[in-house]
Amino acid sequence: MADIEESKLELEREKLAFEKAKFDADNTFLRKYSTAILTVAGTVLAAIIAAAVSGTQVWIAHIEKDRELAAADIAKKRDVEIAQIERERRWRLDIADMLFKNKDLIFSNKDASQRIQAVSVIATTFPHDLSQPILTNLEKTLRANQPEFADNVHQQIVALSQSSGKFFHVGGSFEKKGEGWTEVAGDGTHTFSEQGRQLGYIYLQDCSRALENNNCMLVRIPIEGGFSQMTYQRPEDWKNLYLETPR
Repeated sequence: MADIEESKLELEREKLAFEKAKFDADNTFLRKYSTAILTVAGTVLAAIIAAAVSGTQVWIAHIEKDRELAAADIAKKRDVEIAQIERERRWRLDIADMLFKNKDLIFSNKDASQRIQAVSVIATTFPHDLSQPILTNLEKTLRANQPEFADNVHQQIVALSQSSGKFFHVGGSFEKKGEGWTEVAGDGTHTFSEQGRQLGYIYLQDCSRALENNNCMLVRIPIEGGFSQMTYQRPEDWKNLYLETPR
């Protein structure tokens, strides 16, 4: 019995010695190769981090590019609007200057032919959306004391209204009928209401073709001719529609 117990004890000693030797070997390996292991692990980790950062940088660059394009588009539209406002301001100043320089002629009872010529210059030189309200006010002012000359001014107003009442483009037209406008297009006939005139454009609206968000179709036509434009968006994002020729 004692021999058996002694044998078990010897086996336990050998097992303990083996475990100790294995432990020492593992420690030796780790001490010897720890730097290399850490370097490899660090390299792999760095590669993973670099890939993640690179992907993030690409995504951020894409977002920034979209922002830059959007900002450029907004800036371009703002520049166009500023240019239009400045152009209208200059037209108004020119009209005011002409009226001031010719006030004695226009409001006198002398030389009817020159007075008519001065009014004709206003009607034909300046944009219709600016000259028409000025001539309308002039007609009202002259109506009481100079009815004949007021009649002549009224004729100029009628001529202006007719000259900006129909626009032709390839495949169709826009025509003013009463208080509204009619578009003849390839897909049929459409009706618009006039919303006003500003910065050289006639603004039209058609709510029968509204989108799901209830935004009506908006169209603007350049009074002097050029590309009509349309949009459904608010604020407006105008897209060229047709090349219009006034008749």
